[in-house]
Amino acid sequence: MKNEQPRFRFDFLLALVLACVPGVGLSHAQETTGPIPKKARSLEDYKLRTLRELATTLTGGPMRGDQEDGSVISGDIVPSRMTVIYTGSSRPIPQIKKDLIIRWARQYAGSPDHYTVNREAEQLFTENGVDYWMSIPKPLIQQFETELKKGDQVELYLIRLGGIRNKDKWESVLLVEKFAMPK
Repeated sequence: MKNEQPRFRFDFLLALVLACVPGVGLSHAQETTGPIPKKARSLEDYKLRTLRELATTLTGGPMRGDQEDGSVISGDIVPSRMTVIYTGSSRPIPQIKKDLIIRWARQYAGSPDHYTVNREAEQLFTENGVDYWMSIPKPLIQQFETELKKGDQVELYLIRLGGIRNKDKWESVLLVEKFAMPK
């Protein structure tokens, strides 16, 4: 009996290479750009930030839209919480913001109505002397009006959908989802 060397198996090597190269194997998932099933956000998902941080990081994350038309939407909603001052002022949501919310909801939200229905007004909050208008759902507006008075501190839980051009600067479009009294 002759001492035989193990033979190199080409089919084994080919299978090994195909399994290891990204994009070739069947297990490599393709990213989607449309709505995907979402999980409800927990309070832990909202990271402590300032409104100024949100405003200055507008271009972070995947952005969609043409900055020439005065708005951009983002797939990175940056769930945030911060303590701000309630001013008691409100106004209807400007049309450019309504349009952005609708575009964002169609592109990214698993349930667009959750973000578009019951959002007709913005309320003004102040952080370190700077004013910020934020979209508030009707049920929260009613709670604010009964539970808060002008000048009260409030902890907001919000997401950022993108931004609009307001004159010569960009303004974040922020949606308040929850609130609490600061501890």
